[in-house]
Amino acid sequence: MKKTMFVIVCLFLAVSGFVSAGAGGEAAAAADAIEVSAPGQFPIVSEKVTLSFFSPQSAIIEDMATNTMTKYMEDLTNVHIEWETVPQQGVNEKRTLLLASGDFPDVLFSAGTTP
Repeated sequence: MKKTMFVIVCLFLAVSGFVSAGAGGEAAAAADAIEVSAPGQFPIVSEKVTLSFFSPQSAIIEDMATNTMTKYMEDLTNVHIEWETVPQQGVNEKRTLLLASGDFPDVLFSAGTTP
């Protein structure tokens, strides 16, 4: 189930993440240049792309960047993830500051935290 959800998220991000990164200009041109494979086909993109994720630090995963599942999904999808993780106790404050700054990551990955 988690694997399927991760693949769906990556597919969605590969298609829409680049468009949301910028409303026009270079970001839109870059999004047009990305080749996305047919649904259900891997890798999702032909050339490796990088997405930035903001996430609370998981109590059961030591490092999201070196996690076996993360590495497997990156190899399978050709989508590299740069993780910014925050301890669970401070995630709401950090997310608020992040949103107020206007410097957004590609994905706000909350994985069950409260808003």
